[in-house]
Amino acid sequence: MGLDTLKIKELVYTRDYIHCDTPVKQAHEIFNNYQGSFMAVTNNETIVGIIGKEFLLAKLGSRFGWALHADKTVKSLMDPAPLIVDGNLSVIDISRSVRKRNDDNFFDDLIVAADGEFCGLIAVKSLIIHQFKDLERKSLEIDEQRDILADTISTHLIDKAGGAEAVQKKVGAIVDAAQMIEHNERKWEKQPASTEEAKMHGRLEIFSAIDLMQILIQGTKTGKLSVKTESGMGKQTYDIYLVNGNIVHAFGMQRKSLDALYRALMLQSGEFDFIFGEKAPENSISGNSMGMLLEACRLQDEELTRSAVAV
Repeated sequence: MGLDTLKIKELVYTRDYIHCDTPVKQAHEIFNNYQGSFMAVTNNETIVGIIGKEFLLAKLGSRFGWALHADKTVKSLMDPAPLIVDGNLSVIDISRSVRKRNDDNFFDDLIVAADGEFCGLIAVKSLIIHQFKDLERKSLEIDEQRDILADTISTHLIDKAGGAEAVQKKVGAIVDAAQMIEHNERKWEKQPASTEEAKMHGRLEIFSAIDLMQILIQGTKTGKLSVKTESGMGKQTYDIYLVNGNIVHAFGMQRKSLDALYRALMLQSGEFDFIFGEKAPENSISGNSMGMLLEACRLQDEELTRSAVAV
């Protein structure tokens, strides 16, 4: 499960809490037998703060600490402004909030609430561990996708006479294009109002429409891919729309849906532009996008075979 779908309340490790009017010396006894590092502090079922085990023991263990604090209440030592998070949000959403905390309380537990009810506490260390695991998972997925790309290219898209060197060169171009897509998408997220920041441009002779579409599909991108060429048949322009990596619409040259999609992907020369976040005017295509891409590869192979026979 990715961090964008893992809800924060699923990481709760304790639901224990302590009342704000509890004497500090009693809290000391409770913490001596408590396995966790923090407790939520409540007042009539309302969360009013958080208190850490190490902080409380340090206060009582300091010079004159017992005399100064033992008879006071937990309210006097608690942090009155804990980070309370919505348990229905994802780990990714909460991680952004945690990064904004200052150094003094960065590793304090988070209080989790959902639908107005106290759910418990989660440790920041647990968040960090899950993020590292997610990064490792994504790294493995990227490696796997690159292998798939290389296999697809060597099988369908590269002139067999080019050999291993051609495959390596093509894969290098794909990796460069994938990095360019990520770079431009980050710019778009920061400045969505700027069309220039949101666009990626290139030549189909260097990077084919099928190559580009495979990266956009596997990268779950959203936007519009425009391809255009000028040949003996005149100017041709097609637009293909994706939503989260799914092809949803294509049109151009008075054609639309799959007919326009396959004709666009067959273009061997010309220019392309990809605009991040561009919404489709309608949904004319549904189904497995990778299956459509493989069908485009098959149609391209047939076209190349017919051309070779004709020669």
